[in-house]
Parts: sequence; structure tokens; C-alpha cells
Amino acid sequence: MPERHTDGHHRILVGGATASDREALDVAPMPWTHQYAETRVPVELSPRSATPDSRPILVVLESPYAGDVEANLIYARACVADSLARGEAPIASHLLYTQPGVLDDSDPAERALGIAAGQAWIGVASKLVVYTDLGISSGMEAGIAAARSWAHEVLIEYRTLR
Repeated sequence: MPERHTDGHHRILVGGATASDREALDVAPMPWTHQYAETRVPVELSPRSATPDSRPILVVLESPYAGDVEANLIYARACVADSLARGEAPIASHLLYTQPGVLDDSDPAERALGIAAGQAWIGVASKLVVYTDLGISSGMEAGIAAARSWAHEVLIEYRTLR
């Protein structure tokens, strides 16, 4: 659970890590792990990202999942924290639908269902945010293609955490 600080911010440890896990995160070979191991998420919305009625902008977040799943999950959580810190309301379907007991990403039919469900969110989002530090996977490419095919304009924004 995030720790609340008196300065109005939360400390979020990626990957569900606890304070005792900090040393393990610090020695990871990925440059973004240490930098985003503790991400400060403002309580107030960022004025550059808020809509006129003060709601955060809805975004679909793309980052890799397959491959080194453990490292990719840590990275995806850091991406979500980055998006939240920008005052956005991200959906990262690959974090949600691949949880134990939801869908099995190694089963092609369940993977296709998860991808389709994640892409359905593009229809209500203002933008698709693609985090590229670890490259662009085939699943991410499918999300980018889906965003380009929607009838309403969906901005595609590429970002890095570095």
C-alpha cells in the first residue's frame, strides 16, 4: 500500500515491493528500476493533463508484457506511476487481465481476448501512450494499429522513463 507523506504525496514502490525490498530494486540491471522505485504521485491533478471539468485524461498505456515478464511488470508499474504523476487516468490492460485467475497470456485464445478487451478502452481514451524504453512488442504494435483505426481521433504519444 502506498505510504502517505505529510507533503501530500504518496510513495509507491514498483512491483508491490515493500521498503525492505528497496535494496533488491537498487541492484537491478535496468536503469529505470532505481529511478522509479519510489515515484512521487501528486495528489492534485496536473493542470497540463486535466480536462476542462477537472477530470484526468483517460489514456491507454502500452508497454511490453511477454518475454521477461517479471521485469516487464515492474516496468509497466513504473509507467503507470509516471502516467498518474502527469495527472492522467491510465488503463494498462496487460497488468489487469494477466493477473492470476483472470486470463492466461500463454493461452492464445485468452491472450486474444485480453488484447481485444484492452483495445476496447481505446474507444473512450483521449490518447494511447506507448512507453518505449524496452522496445515495442507485437502486442504494443497491435494496440498502436487499433488506435489508428478508431473513428474518433486518438493521439498516440511515445514516451520513455529515462
